[in-house]
Amino acid sequence: MPRYELLVGEPWDFSGPDGGNRIELAYLGRVEGPDEENWDSAYLLFQVLHPFDFSGNSVQQLIASPRYEGDSLSKVRMLGGMVGVARVISNSGLRAKDKFSSSEVEYIIIGQLKRRWWR
Repeated sequence: MPRYELLVGEPWDFSGPDGGNRIELAYLGRVEGPDEENWDSAYLLFQVLHPFDFSGNSVQQLIASPRYEGDSLSKVRMLGGMVGVARVISNSGLRAKDKFSSSEVEYIIIGQLKRRWWR
């Protein structure tokens, strides 16, 4: 499972079990987005290696999509980049290739995704 690091830009004062403005992740695969306006067709799915609470809610999985026009999922997955991130609300979580609905996620973070090649 490829490992990643999410450097949290917003909220700027984020602190979790991995330190200030940092979340360690494992890549699980791609998931399909909802068939709704303003949603992408696919997202990257990550397992949070050290789950944490955010505004009183448990965060165990995250989905991410490129924040900048012109960036693709494959580019962000291989090279990293700025992403918009949502927590997966569902207690059962998501698996690669699942399709999720907008009610199953909550947008919480903007950050820079970096692939950790040394692990």
